[in-house]
Amino acid sequence: MNLKTIHNVYFIGIGGVGMSALAKYFVADGKVVGGYDKISTLITESLVDLGVEVQFETVVNKIDDRFLNLKETLIVFTPAVSESNAILNYFKTKVRSRYFLGPMSPFKIVNGSSSTSFLVTVLSSNKIVLFAGIEKTVARL
Repeated sequence: MNLKTIHNVYFIGIGGVGMSALAKYFVADGKVVGGYDKISTLITESLVDLGVEVQFETVVNKIDDRFLNLKETLIVFTPAVSESNAILNYFKTKVRSRYFLGPMSPFKIVNGSSSTSFLVTVLSSNKIVLFAGIEKTVARL
């Protein structure tokens, strides 16, 4: 995956320390950043102050259309988000398991949580690691 072709990044569970750090990285890199979190906190408020679009409702039709452009959007999620989350399920229906495995997909999902520190390091070197929680597969692009 070439991060230069990614213009938008949407985080599902943007309010955690690690996920918000990734969001700030992408803001600094000039990407359009948005995301969902369950509640408003000082962390999400600081992201809004940076221009990040944060929503607190699990309503898919409230997601800015830019983040629904599958060719230019990276979706980052954390396993801390419930499997019943409507936004998470919406994006999972748009991505088949084969998309976790290689660089040919125009749309990627990255799993955060305990891997977040590693991802920050990897992203800072212009590489990205995809973690597919279901298949327990790691693909390096």
